[in-house]
Amino acid sequence: MRTSCFGLPPVRHLLHACLLCSVVAPVLHVQAQRITFEFSRVITTESDARERAVAFHSLTFIDHLALPMGELTFGTQEANAVQGEGWFANEEWQDIGSFQWAGGTQKKAELLLSIPSGADGMLVRINAAIDSLWVTVSYDDSVLTRFRVDAYWRSSYIPLPNPSPVEKPGTLPVWTQGIYFPKFPQNDRIYVLRVPTRMYNRQYS
Repeated sequence: MRTSCFGLPPVRHLLHACLLCSVVAPVLHVQAQRITFEFSRVITTESDARERAVAFHSLTFIDHLALPMGELTFGTQEANAVQGEGWFANEEWQDIGSFQWAGGTQKKAELLLSIPSGADGMLVRINAAIDSLWVTVSYDDSVLTRFRVDAYWRSSYIPLPNPSPVEKPGTLPVWTQGIYFPKFPQNDRIYVLRVPTRMYNRQYS
């Protein structure tokens, strides 16, 4: 019987390779897409002449249950390989780890990312060079979101287009007077739901 280079029959070798693929890369990816971060301003100081806006530590893809699907850590060769314009050198931040400043004369930074299939959003761990700095995030020139960043480390949520549909659960309560009650993910996290009202002030909220 003809065997493969691993000493297995061709069909068995194919099945074995598929099992290996399911362990090494369980998440399918689509074609790489351009993610652009645009900053409202950049700053320079006497001690640092670079035009800095926001420091990035990590970017985490999450599914519709807010479970992590993959993470990119900035300040690494892996991150450098998918970066376009607007990124400064790799650095280390005490108690945080590797990171990179983003900004520059154009006040924007670009990433070319392969987004996992089923990802509904991204969490970015960031820190602004100055308080009250605004970040606009675009996906292939379509704006995804805009949020404010201050001068401390925080995680910000970025939605992705075409989120995965959530099936209506078969257990009660499901519908009450025509209102759907979704099943929320585990309660060991804090979820912030922004609800615009008449009191909502975009300048200070």
